[in-house]
Order: sequence, then structure tokens, then C-alpha cells
Amino acid sequence: MTLWRRMLCGVLIHGLFCVGYVFLNDFVAHLYGSINGGLTSRGVNVRLTSRFLFEVFIGINLVLALIPSLRIRLLLWAVWVALIPLWLLPYHPLRALFYGVAQGAFTLAAILACAGLDAWCRRKVASGKASGLAQELKEIAGHFPPRLPALREGYPWVRSLASVGMGAYQMAFMPCAASRQRLHSLIERQGLTTEIARTARFVTLGNAEGEVLSWRENAEFDGHAVIMITHSAALVQAVRELPITPPAPWVVFPDFNPQGLGNMQGTLLGWWALYFQPFWDSLDVLQKQAFLDERKAPLAWREYLEFHDDGIQ
Repeated sequence: MTLWRRMLCGVLIHGLFCVGYVFLNDFVAHLYGSINGGLTSRGVNVRLTSRFLFEVFIGINLVLALIPSLRIRLLLWAVWVALIPLWLLPYHPLRALFYGVAQGAFTLAAILACAGLDAWCRRKVASGKASGLAQELKEIAGHFPPRLPALREGYPWVRSLASVGMGAYQMAFMPCAASRQRLHSLIERQGLTTEIARTARFVTLGNAEGEVLSWRENAEFDGHAVIMITHSAALVQAVRELPITPPAPWVVFPDFNPQGLGNMQGTLLGWWALYFQPFWDSLDVLQKQAFLDERKAPLAWREYLEFHDDGIQ
């Protein structure tokens, strides 16, 4: 879901919960008046108080609907709910309780509903991609044995395709320009130059030793995303030893401010989870520092990574 669609859905969801609160507030106001014979207390009209707090309630919900970061939304929500009783107490404890609980609960429900919708959309997109890839894998499954032993963890991360009946290892990563050139040279040195089969998005290559590689490379994020499927543990190890490094996030997304209000969302969040985070997690402290130095990381990105990663000093 794009940022603009997420914001539009947020406004609609928060708007629905605001309408629900209007009915609740009107019901409680009438109930209060029927029990107490009127709507005034200590010289303050409850309807005027309700109107002021309702206008604040609407404004807060609009702001929260436009903020993409769930963490920031929850923080602002907590601050706002805490301010309601401070404004009404000590003279109006019942109103402080009602407005604090009712407005806080309706707003929190709207926040969680938006977060749930966003998570559902991400799962839907991920499942669609997974099902599409599974169908493509069936087309090349005949070139691989039924099972292979597991490999040790490393980068690029390796996924076993035994669950789809293929004895093969799958690697997915985005190499920088230099890593991509090294990767192409490695494939040629391995003798994987004979085309065995070709599907819509995979080219299957073989060599004289009987090794098979199904290869997919497509343009994404001003770079090239690579999927490699092979039954050769030696090829997997050779790829890991190149080494493979992704392009730096400040190169892929030069206009993104890592210290901005929304933090990572949308395409950057997807790129980060798929291509950069696995690489970053595979590095030790010195390797992380070396990567930042070699790639000339901007100060904002250094501070962002230092805040989110205890390993960088």
C-alpha cells in the first residue's frame, strides 16, 4: 500500500470512529441531562465543554491518521489522553473520566484498525508474490533433485526449496554494481554458460560437471534484484565468498530523511527487509563500521543506524 493510500484509509477509518464517538457522546449527554435535570454544573455548560473537546478530538484524529509511523501515533495518543484529565480536574472528575476513556478508546481502536489493515495488505502482497514464485518454481523443478542437505547460515541467506519438492537452494539479494560484476564473472568461471531451459522469468544454465543454476535478474530500485536457484553447495559458498554487498540505502533512496517523522514506509521498508537487513545482520561491529566508512554514509544515516543497532559505536 502506498503512503497516499495509507493516509486516505487512515482518514476514513479515523472518521468512522469519530462518527461512532458522536453517537456515544450524544447518548451520554442526554442521559446526564435526564438524571441531573439539566446540562450545567458549577457554571460550566457540559455541551460547550463537549464541543471544545470534540473539536480537539477531531483534530487529533486527523493528525494521527496522516502519520505513517505506528510508534509515533501511539506516543502522541498517550500524551493527548494524559492531557484530558489535566484540563478537567479537579472540578469535573466524571467528565475527565468519560472523555479520557471514551475519546482515548475510540482513537486507539482507530489506530489499531489502521495498523491491522496495513499489516493485512503487506501479507496479501507477500502471499501473492510467494504464490507467483511457487508457480514459476514448478516449471523448473524437473532440473533439480528432490532433496539436499541444509547449509550453514550466511549471507546471502539461503532458503531450502524442499517444501515445494525441489532439492535446491534459493538465494535472493540485490548486489551493488561491483558485486554484480563479480557475480557474473563467477558464473562464467563455473562454466554455467549452457542454457538448458527458459521460462517467463528464469533462465536455467548448466555446466559440464552437471551443476544447474536457475537465474533471474530484474531491475528494481535503480538496481538489479537477483534470485539464484541451484543444487550446488559449492556455488552457494563461492557466491558468499565474493563477497556480495547491496547498494547503500542512501544511494538507493537519496531523498529519504532517516530522521524524518514517518521513518521507513512503503517501498523503502520493503527494500530494507528484503535486501539490506539480511546483509546488515550478517556483519560484525567492525564490518558495519567499515561499510559506513567505505560508502561514505551521511551523518543522518550513521545516527539512524547507531540508534537502531547497538553494535555500532
